[in-house]
Amino acid sequence: MAKGDTQQSPWVDPFPDTHGLAVTITVYFDNAARTLTNTGPGGKCVIVHRDNGCAYHSIVFYDEPTQTRAVLPAPADGAGDNSYTVTQVRNATKGLPGFPQGFQTIEDCLAADISADF
Repeated sequence: MAKGDTQQSPWVDPFPDTHGLAVTITVYFDNAARTLTNTGPGGKCVIVHRDNGCAYHSIVFYDEPTQTRAVLPAPADGAGDNSYTVTQVRNATKGLPGFPQGFQTIEDCLAADISADF
């Protein structure tokens, strides 16, 4: 994506470990309204995929100043996907500063510090 281009759905971001295996987050949203939507596979909003053997087990949205974390777990027992609805994502992110209703838009997701964790 070129600088200045608007992110299109879905947004995908992999987080590889030191062996190149990754936990990947995929977020589905409405390209016009920018709101999170349940338009992904199985009627879900977020898919967290884990490669078999990846050291990471979750995607973490993090607020450094307050050390507040919102966690979306990946499958703990090997490769696969964990899927989340808009409501589940909003509930998971309600505790982050600046998001009293949880994430509503793709810009909310992109504004947070995002990483993978063990």
